[in-house]
Amino acid sequence: MQKIMMLPRIFRISEWRGYYGIFIYSFLVSGTIMSNRFLIFNILFFIYMSSIYLANNIYDRDGDRTNPNKINKNPLVLVENLSIFKKLLIIEIVVAFILGYMLLSPVNYLVYISSLLLGLFYSIPPLRLKERYILDLFSHAVFFGIGLILIPLDIQTILTNIILIIFVGVYSIILELRNEIEDYEYDKEIGYKTTIVKIGYNKGKNILYICIVILLFLTIYVFLNTIVKQLILFIMFPLLIGILYVQKINFKEKMRVLDLYVIFFLIMYLFR
Repeated sequence: MQKIMMLPRIFRISEWRGYYGIFIYSFLVSGTIMSNRFLIFNILFFIYMSSIYLANNIYDRDGDRTNPNKINKNPLVLVENLSIFKKLLIIEIVVAFILGYMLLSPVNYLVYISSLLLGLFYSIPPLRLKERYILDLFSHAVFFGIGLILIPLDIQTILTNIILIIFVGVYSIILELRNEIEDYEYDKEIGYKTTIVKIGYNKGKNILYICIVILLFLTIYVFLNTIVKQLILFIMFPLLIGILYVQKINFKEKMRVLDLYVIFFLIMYLFR
């Protein structure tokens, strides 16, 4: 019973907010948020996210013990026998395969399972993509970015929103770079071979800022034919770039400003 009560913390549901936002956003883009499919996809989303986070907690347990940013987020650092949680992970994966096959179209099912497997192998050895140079960034771009927005969409909606999908992928890479930068010292100490550990802290931040600039240009490109929105983004663009390079503002605060910019753009995109 005690282990069952731990499940919300083990699944780290409170950390799903941004990713659930991306998932819900795809329904807003497609105009199907009021359909019966919405409930079905929410069930599949829960299995998807809980499986990925459970795998991460299981296979990152030793590293999280030494990282003050993670030790309070992963309740499994205090659990010695992980067998019951590994069995739970297997059950969730099987349910995802079966339920997805029953409820999704072939295209949606392919996206769902492919993204799920990438999310699982991000943490699970021997692939453990989180310690594979560059692959950690691109896998995160799929399973916590592009995959989330593609899962509910049909082919036609995907084709008419390619720039948005690229935008979400770039933003997901930024999120991964942010996490790796914040965990740099601890990952380096324990021997994790993330992209930031491999290239170094300063180069990692430079790559992060390059990705942010790419993100900003994508936002402007979307509204090339809309003068008012383009003007607003052109005003915000230099302000955001300036904030990124102001030394008095710490890294986390700069990233929160970026998050607000992304939210603002996504809202504008719905009314383009």
